[in-house]
Amino acid sequence: MKLRKMVLGVTALAILTGCGAKTKVVGGNYVVASVGEKDILADHIYNKMLSSASGDYLLFQYVEEQIINVYFPKTDTMIEAAKLERETIESQYQNYYGTSWKTQLDYALYQNGFNDMDEYEQRYVYILQYNEYISKYIDENFDAVFDDYYDYANPRLVSHILVKIADLDNPTEEETAKLNTVKQKLAAATTMEEWAAIAKEYSDDTGSAINGGNLGLSDDNTEYVEEFLKVSTTIKQGVLSDPVKVDASNYKGYHFIWVTEDKKEVLKADMSIRETLMETLKTYDDYISLMVYQDYDIVINDENLAAALNDYIEDQSKARAELRK
Repeated sequence: MKLRKMVLGVTALAILTGCGAKTKVVGGNYVVASVGEKDILADHIYNKMLSSASGDYLLFQYVEEQIINVYFPKTDTMIEAAKLERETIESQYQNYYGTSWKTQLDYALYQNGFNDMDEYEQRYVYILQYNEYISKYIDENFDAVFDDYYDYANPRLVSHILVKIADLDNPTEEETAKLNTVKQKLAAATTMEEWAAIAKEYSDDTGSAINGGNLGLSDDNTEYVEEFLKVSTTIKQGVLSDPVKVDASNYKGYHFIWVTEDKKEVLKADMSIRETLMETLKTYDDYISLMVYQDYDIVINDENLAAALNDYIEDQSKARAELRK
Protein backbone atom coordinates (compact mmCIF):
# COMPACT_ATOMS: atom_id res chain seq x y z
CA MET A 1 0.00 0.00 0.00
CA LYS A 2 1.48 3.34 -1.05
CA LEU A 3 1.42 6.02 1.62
CA ARG A 4 0.91 9.73 1.07
CA LYS A 5 2.77 11.32 -1.80
CA MET A 6 5.85 13.35 -0.97
CA VAL A 7 7.17 15.93 -3.43
CA LEU A 8 10.82 16.98 -3.33
CA GLY A 9 12.04 19.79 -5.54
CA VAL A 10 15.82 19.76 -5.46
CA THR A 11 16.86 21.15 -8.84
CA ALA A 12 19.46 23.57 -7.51
CA LEU A 13 20.43 21.20 -4.68
CA ALA A 14 19.49 23.92 -2.21
CA ILE A 15 17.71 21.46 0.06
CA LEU A 16 20.47 18.88 -0.07
CA THR A 17 23.10 21.40 0.92
CA GLY A 18 21.07 23.32 3.47
CA CYS A 19 21.00 26.53 1.41
CA GLY A 20 18.51 29.11 2.55
CA ALA A 21 17.49 32.68 2.06
CA LYS A 22 20.68 34.05 3.67
CA THR A 23 23.02 31.81 1.70
CA LYS A 24 25.60 33.50 -0.53
CA VAL A 25 24.82 33.32 -4.26
CA VAL A 26 27.41 33.74 -7.02
CA GLY A 27 26.37 33.88 -10.67
CA GLY A 28 22.99 32.40 -9.75
CA ASN A 29 24.55 29.47 -7.93
CA TYR A 30 24.38 28.79 -4.20
CA VAL A 31 27.72 28.81 -2.40
CA VAL A 32 27.82 25.76 -0.16
CA ALA A 33 31.24 26.53 1.33
CA SER A 34 34.40 28.56 0.74
CA VAL A 35 38.05 27.58 0.97
CA GLY A 36 40.17 30.71 1.06
CA GLU A 37 38.92 32.76 -1.84
CA LYS A 38 37.49 29.77 -3.71
CA ASP A 39 33.75 29.20 -3.52
CA ILE A 40 32.28 25.69 -3.65
CA LEU A 41 29.04 25.88 -5.59
CA ALA A 42 25.93 23.75 -5.13
CA ASP A 43 25.81 23.00 -8.86
CA HIS A 44 29.34 21.61 -8.69
CA ILE A 45 28.34 19.22 -5.91
CA TYR A 46 25.18 18.39 -7.83
CA ASN A 47 27.17 17.32 -10.88
CA LYS A 48 29.68 15.43 -8.78
CA MET A 49 26.91 13.57 -7.02
CA LEU A 50 25.29 12.53 -10.29
CA SER A 51 28.60 11.20 -11.63
CA SER A 52 29.65 9.43 -8.44
CA ALA A 53 28.72 5.89 -7.44
CA SER A 54 28.32 7.01 -3.84
CA GLY A 55 26.25 10.01 -4.92
CA ASP A 56 23.22 7.82 -5.62
CA TYR A 57 23.49 6.33 -2.14
CA LEU A 58 23.76 9.76 -0.52
CA LEU A 59 20.70 10.89 -2.44
CA PHE A 60 18.77 7.84 -1.26
CA GLN A 61 19.85 8.53 2.32
CA TYR A 62 18.75 12.13 2.04
CA VAL A 63 15.29 11.31 0.65
CA GLU A 64 14.82 8.58 3.23
CA GLU A 65 15.70 11.04 5.98
CA GLN A 66 13.06 13.45 4.71
CA ILE A 67 10.44 10.68 4.76
CA ILE A 68 11.36 9.81 8.32
CA ASN A 69 11.34 13.42 9.52
CA VAL A 70 7.93 14.05 7.95
CA TYR A 71 6.10 10.86 8.92
CA PHE A 72 8.02 9.89 12.06
CA PRO A 73 9.06 13.21 13.65
CA LYS A 74 11.11 13.32 16.82
CA THR A 75 9.09 13.25 20.01
CA ASP A 76 9.73 14.43 23.55
CA THR A 77 10.09 10.78 24.56
CA MET A 78 12.84 10.26 21.98
CA ILE A 79 14.64 13.42 23.06
CA GLU A 80 14.49 12.38 26.72
CA ALA A 81 15.75 8.89 25.85
CA ALA A 82 18.70 10.41 24.00
CA LYS A 83 19.51 12.68 26.95
CA LEU A 84 19.40 9.74 29.32
CA GLU A 85 21.68 7.74 27.01
CA ARG A 86 24.13 10.64 26.98
CA GLU A 87 24.07 10.99 30.75
CA THR A 88 24.62 7.25 31.16
CA ILE A 89 27.61 7.21 28.82
CA GLU A 90 29.20 10.28 30.39
CA SER A 91 28.68 8.84 33.87
CA GLN A 92 30.28 5.54 32.86
CA TYR A 93 33.32 7.31 31.42
CA GLN A 94 33.68 9.50 34.51
CA ASN A 95 33.52 6.48 36.81
CA TYR A 96 36.01 4.48 34.73
CA TYR A 97 38.53 7.12 33.61
CA GLY A 98 38.29 9.73 36.36
CA THR A 99 39.76 13.11 35.44
CA SER A 100 40.66 11.98 31.90
CA TRP A 101 37.11 10.89 31.07
CA LYS A 102 36.42 13.75 28.64
CA THR A 103 39.57 13.04 26.61
CA GLN A 104 38.76 9.33 26.46
CA LEU A 105 35.15 9.99 25.48
CA ASP A 106 36.15 12.47 22.77
CA TYR A 107 38.51 9.89 21.32
CA ALA A 108 35.82 7.21 21.35
CA LEU A 109 33.42 9.60 19.61
CA TYR A 110 36.05 10.42 16.98
CA GLN A 111 36.66 6.73 16.32
CA ASN A 112 32.94 6.26 15.69
CA GLY A 113 32.56 9.27 13.39
CA PHE A 114 31.08 11.80 15.82
CA ASN A 115 32.41 15.29 16.51
CA ASP A 116 30.94 15.53 19.98
CA MET A 117 28.19 14.26 22.27
CA ASP A 118 25.69 16.75 20.87
CA GLU A 119 26.05 15.08 17.48
CA TYR A 120 25.81 11.64 19.08
CA GLU A 121 22.64 12.68 20.89
CA GLN A 122 21.06 13.95 17.68
CA ARG A 123 21.98 10.72 15.91
CA TYR A 124 20.47 8.70 18.74
CA VAL A 125 17.15 10.52 18.29
CA TYR A 126 17.26 9.85 14.56
CA ILE A 127 17.89 6.14 15.16
CA LEU A 128 14.73 6.07 17.29
CA GLN A 129 12.83 7.73 14.45
CA TYR A 130 14.30 5.24 11.98
CA ASN A 131 13.27 2.39 14.26
CA GLU A 132 9.64 3.55 14.10
CA TYR A 133 9.90 3.86 10.32
CA ILE A 134 11.06 0.25 9.97
CA SER A 135 8.74 -1.08 12.68
CA LYS A 136 5.62 0.35 11.03
CA TYR A 137 6.50 -1.39 7.77
CA ILE A 138 7.09 -4.73 9.50
CA ASP A 139 3.85 -4.45 11.47
CA GLU A 140 1.87 -3.80 8.30
CA ASN A 141 3.68 -6.45 6.24
CA PHE A 142 4.48 -9.03 8.93
CA ASP A 143 3.60 -12.17 6.98
CA ALA A 144 5.59 -11.17 3.90
CA VAL A 145 8.61 -10.04 5.92
CA PHE A 146 8.58 -13.14 8.10
CA ASP A 147 8.23 -15.45 5.11
CA ASP A 148 11.27 -13.84 3.49
CA TYR A 149 13.19 -14.08 6.75
CA TYR A 150 12.32 -17.75 7.13
CA ASP A 151 13.38 -18.63 3.59
CA TYR A 152 16.50 -16.46 3.69
CA ALA A 153 17.88 -16.87 7.21
CA ASN A 154 16.79 -20.36 8.33
CA PRO A 155 15.45 -19.43 11.82
CA ARG A 156 15.00 -21.99 14.58
CA LEU A 157 14.89 -22.34 18.36
CA VAL A 158 18.15 -23.79 19.61
CA SER A 159 19.10 -25.37 22.94
CA HIS A 160 22.36 -26.79 24.22
CA ILE A 161 24.29 -28.25 27.11
CA LEU A 162 27.82 -27.00 27.72
CA VAL A 163 30.46 -28.92 29.59
CA LYS A 164 33.34 -26.52 30.05
CA ILE A 165 36.90 -27.71 29.57
CA ALA A 166 39.53 -25.13 30.47
CA ASP A 167 42.28 -26.84 28.46
CA LEU A 168 40.81 -28.99 25.69
CA ASP A 169 44.08 -30.84 25.22
CA ASN A 170 44.44 -31.62 28.91
CA PRO A 171 41.04 -31.92 30.63
CA THR A 172 41.07 -32.44 34.38
CA GLU A 173 39.70 -35.60 35.98
CA GLU A 174 36.74 -33.62 37.26
CA GLU A 175 35.99 -32.19 33.79
CA THR A 176 36.31 -35.63 32.17
CA ALA A 177 34.04 -37.19 34.78
CA LYS A 178 31.36 -34.53 34.23
CA LEU A 179 31.55 -34.91 30.45
CA ASN A 180 31.12 -38.67 30.75
CA THR A 181 28.21 -38.24 33.14
CA VAL A 182 26.42 -35.93 30.71
CA LYS A 183 27.03 -38.35 27.85
CA GLN A 184 25.58 -41.21 29.87
CA LYS A 185 22.56 -39.18 30.95
CA LEU A 186 21.84 -38.09 27.39
CA ALA A 187 22.30 -41.62 26.05
CA ALA A 188 19.52 -42.76 28.38
CA ALA A 189 17.22 -39.85 27.48
CA THR A 190 14.92 -39.96 24.47
CA THR A 191 12.99 -36.68 24.50
CA MET A 192 13.79 -32.99 24.33
CA GLU A 193 12.12 -32.52 27.71
CA GLU A 194 14.63 -34.94 29.22
CA TRP A 195 17.52 -33.17 27.52
CA ALA A 196 16.27 -29.88 28.96
CA ALA A 197 16.18 -31.39 32.46
CA ILE A 198 19.78 -32.55 32.05
CA ALA A 199 20.75 -29.07 30.88
CA LYS A 200 19.24 -27.52 34.00
CA GLU A 201 21.27 -29.84 36.22
CA TYR A 202 24.58 -30.08 34.38
CA SER A 203 25.11 -27.32 31.81
CA ASP A 204 27.94 -24.88 32.55
CA ASP A 205 26.20 -22.18 30.56
CA THR A 206 24.23 -20.94 33.54
CA GLY A 207 22.38 -18.30 31.51
CA SER A 208 20.63 -20.90 29.37
CA ALA A 209 20.70 -23.79 31.87
CA ILE A 210 17.99 -22.17 33.98
CA ASN A 211 15.74 -22.39 30.90
CA GLY A 212 16.61 -25.97 30.06
CA GLY A 213 19.45 -24.99 27.75
CA ASN A 214 17.22 -22.74 25.65
CA LEU A 215 19.19 -20.15 23.66
CA GLY A 216 16.09 -18.80 21.96
CA LEU A 217 15.71 -17.74 18.36
CA SER A 218 18.77 -18.05 16.15
CA ASP A 219 19.47 -18.23 12.42
CA ASP A 220 22.25 -18.36 9.86
CA ASN A 221 23.37 -14.86 10.88
CA THR A 222 23.52 -15.42 14.62
CA GLU A 223 26.98 -14.63 15.97
CA TYR A 224 27.87 -18.06 17.27
CA VAL A 225 31.37 -19.48 16.88
CA GLU A 226 31.75 -21.31 13.58
CA GLU A 227 31.66 -24.86 14.97
CA PHE A 228 28.49 -24.18 16.94
CA LEU A 229 26.76 -22.26 14.16
CA LYS A 230 27.40 -25.00 11.59
CA VAL A 231 25.68 -27.64 13.72
CA SER A 232 22.89 -25.45 15.07
CA THR A 233 21.79 -24.37 11.58
CA THR A 234 21.87 -27.81 9.95
CA ILE A 235 20.67 -30.26 12.59
CA LYS A 236 17.05 -31.41 12.31
CA GLN A 237 14.41 -30.61 14.91
CA GLY A 238 14.37 -33.10 17.78
CA VAL A 239 17.80 -34.58 16.99
CA LEU A 240 20.62 -34.39 19.55
CA SER A 241 24.05 -33.59 18.15
CA ASP A 242 27.24 -35.40 18.94
CA PRO A 243 29.46 -33.41 21.30
CA VAL A 244 30.70 -30.32 19.46
CA LYS A 245 34.19 -29.20 20.42
CA VAL A 246 34.43 -25.43 20.74
CA ASP A 247 37.64 -23.58 21.56
CA ALA A 248 36.36 -20.10 22.37
CA SER A 249 36.95 -18.26 25.66
CA ASN A 250 33.73 -18.34 27.67
CA TYR A 251 32.29 -21.28 25.72
CA LYS A 252 35.35 -23.52 25.58
CA GLY A 253 34.38 -27.16 25.97
CA TYR A 254 31.87 -29.59 24.49
CA HIS A 255 28.37 -28.62 23.42
CA PHE A 256 25.40 -30.93 22.91
CA ILE A 257 22.98 -29.13 20.60
CA TRP A 258 19.38 -29.66 19.56
CA VAL A 259 16.67 -27.68 17.80
CA THR A 260 13.34 -27.49 19.59
CA GLU A 261 11.42 -25.83 16.75
CA ASP A 262 12.04 -24.97 13.10
CA LYS A 263 8.59 -25.02 11.49
CA LYS A 264 7.54 -21.76 9.84
CA GLU A 265 3.99 -21.42 11.09
CA VAL A 266 4.88 -22.42 14.64
CA LEU A 267 7.69 -19.86 14.84
CA LYS A 268 5.49 -17.20 13.29
CA ALA A 269 2.75 -17.76 15.88
CA ASP A 270 5.01 -18.21 18.92
CA MET A 271 4.34 -15.13 21.05
CA SER A 272 7.06 -16.08 23.53
CA ILE A 273 9.68 -15.11 20.94
CA ARG A 274 7.74 -12.28 19.28
CA GLU A 275 9.76 -9.45 20.82
CA THR A 276 13.06 -11.03 19.79
CA LEU A 277 11.64 -11.87 16.38
CA MET A 278 10.49 -8.30 15.73
CA GLU A 279 13.94 -6.96 16.57
CA THR A 280 15.52 -9.57 14.31
CA LEU A 281 13.23 -8.68 11.42
CA LYS A 282 14.54 -5.11 11.56
CA THR A 283 18.12 -6.18 10.96
CA TYR A 284 18.28 -9.51 9.11
CA ASP A 285 17.93 -7.89 5.67
CA ASP A 286 20.62 -5.39 4.65
CA TYR A 287 18.11 -4.03 2.14
CA ILE A 288 15.18 -3.58 4.53
CA SER A 289 15.25 0.21 4.21
CA LEU A 290 14.96 -0.18 0.43
CA MET A 291 11.80 -2.23 0.88
CA VAL A 292 10.33 0.31 3.28
CA TYR A 293 11.21 3.23 1.01
CA GLN A 294 9.25 1.72 -1.85
CA ASP A 295 6.12 1.79 0.31
CA TYR A 296 6.10 5.57 -0.14
CA ASP A 297 5.16 7.54 -3.24
CA ILE A 298 8.06 9.94 -3.72
CA VAL A 299 8.12 12.55 -6.48
CA ILE A 300 11.40 14.29 -7.27
CA ASN A 301 10.98 17.20 -9.64
CA ASP A 302 14.54 17.20 -10.92
CA GLU A 303 14.70 14.64 -13.73
CA ASN A 304 18.41 13.90 -13.32
CA LEU A 305 18.13 13.26 -9.60
CA ALA A 306 15.00 11.19 -10.10
CA ALA A 307 16.78 9.06 -12.70
CA ALA A 308 19.81 8.62 -10.45
CA LEU A 309 17.62 7.56 -7.56
CA ASN A 310 15.64 5.12 -9.70
CA ASP A 311 18.88 3.59 -11.00
CA TYR A 312 20.11 3.15 -7.43
CA ILE A 313 16.88 1.46 -6.33
CA GLU A 314 16.94 -0.83 -9.37
CA ASP A 315 20.57 -1.84 -8.77
CA GLN A 316 19.95 -2.49 -5.08
CA SER A 317 16.82 -4.49 -5.82
CA LYS A 318 18.78 -6.69 -8.22
CA ALA A 319 21.51 -7.20 -5.62
CA ARG A 320 18.90 -8.21 -3.05
CA ALA A 321 17.27 -10.63 -5.48
CA GLU A 322 20.64 -12.25 -6.22
CA LEU A 323 21.08 -13.08 -2.56
CA ARG A 324 17.78 -14.92 -2.58
CA LYS A 325 18.48 -17.18 -5.56
